[in-house]
Amino acid sequence: MAEVSVARLAISAAPGRVGETRMRSEDALRLAVPDDDRLLVLRRLDLGALPARAPPALWEARVADRVREQRARAVHAAQAGAADADAVWFRSEEEARALLLALLASGRAPTAWFWRLAVPGLQGLSPAGWVASEIGHALLHPEALPPLARALIVAVRAGEAARVLAWLAQALAPPAVSQAVAAPAPLRAPAAMAESARADPVLAHRARQLFARLEPVAVAAIHAVLADARGTEAAREWLARFALIAAAPERAVAPEAIARMAQALQASILAEATAPAAPPEGEKARADRAPDRPDAAAEPDRRLTRPVDRPSIAAEHQVEAGDAAPASLVSESPALAEPEPYLGECLERATKAAGLFLLVRPLWRMNIEPWLAERPDLAMAGFGRALLVHIAERMWVEAEDPLFALLGEVEPIDPEILAAWRIGLDRWLRRNVRCTLADIVNRPGHLTRRDEGIDIRMSPESADIRLRRKALDLDPGWVGWLGLVIRYHYRDRVPA
Repeated sequence: MAEVSVARLAISAAPGRVGETRMRSEDALRLAVPDDDRLLVLRRLDLGALPARAPPALWEARVADRVREQRARAVHAAQAGAADADAVWFRSEEEARALLLALLASGRAPTAWFWRLAVPGLQGLSPAGWVASEIGHALLHPEALPPLARALIVAVRAGEAARVLAWLAQALAPPAVSQAVAAPAPLRAPAAMAESARADPVLAHRARQLFARLEPVAVAAIHAVLADARGTEAAREWLARFALIAAAPERAVAPEAIARMAQALQASILAEATAPAAPPEGEKARADRAPDRPDAAAEPDRRLTRPVDRPSIAAEHQVEAGDAAPASLVSESPALAEPEPYLGECLERATKAAGLFLLVRPLWRMNIEPWLAERPDLAMAGFGRALLVHIAERMWVEAEDPLFALLGEVEPIDPEILAAWRIGLDRWLRRNVRCTLADIVNRPGHLTRRDEGIDIRMSPESADIRLRRKALDLDPGWVGWLGLVIRYHYRDRVPA
């Protein structure tokens, strides 16, 4: 069922019918609005004249017709002229926040009518205050970190890394979110731990591998910020954290580990930028021959030295020969440019192992979250995704199956630990659900990668009463140890 939010409801009815009319309209909106994966924002929805005591089906039909008309005329919020349209849409709530951040990063104010409806928290706050409140909220609620991290990286990709760094500095400074930073222990790394993280080359190497998963434009911009010792160190450290979380959102469940890795990344990049350049081969050979000329040491080198080239942060990035458009989501015109999806087009892809994602709730019942909380190193290594990949491989899922691409790269983890969880899960299913692990996993379906997670669509015939009886096929929603929002759909095809 679609979630419906109404900012203002205007009813013209007899005094004794207002309550009944309101109830009818609210019920019709809840039941008749189609289950659309997009975020649809309407300026006005006029239902016309309807008898208060008309059958509910009549109310629902009227709402469905009017919403269908608005959906047909809706334009994407980033298109030119969206501010004049009566209906706009976003791919998701996350995209709405990301586009708003991109708009603010460009120095423009969100004056269009739909922003206060698409992003309710914006109302009553200045743009800088809203960004600070979003960051403060994410610092206290780990599930909000990955969406915010991706949105900040979108702004960085648009060439606004310096502005993002300023936002972080403002958000981390009192009185904005001083309590958010000072109160929870996981948000702070002890000084000794921070020093050990900075001196750990293995941790720095892992951090660089994760960092490299981001788009090259974002990597270059963030690298330039981290290589510059000027500015607030805490803000640069949090920029490194957000970059790592955007690259691997499942790592956000281990805040102390991600903090150590961010410190190692920042120290590694800064050390690389400040290290003296190695002398060229000719210079080294001349130094080796220095004893032959006693006066060589006193002779100044008359060659001009070139300054070390460092990446600079600019409002616009140069477009390479093969690019069709700049990476920026923000155009020079008052309207936003049509953005590229974060993770590619939201296309359905067939899989023979859609049931793999039905294992989320059984794993929850087996207390995987507290188990990982006691083992932050495994959580930081992406144990949850590695376990699903391990199970899929043992179920002989073909290597070309799209689920492997959607789960992404996984770090190597001790196979004995993965096997122990797989065997334990199979035994749990046999004992509690009366089915095997293979029975659950080997179910055909379709997968759709969204900005924030994965939608799994299976036919209605795939619904299993054994799972339903134990409430194991309900939408898990946000799954921290996967870094994904998981949603199940039981229908034959995608609605038009």
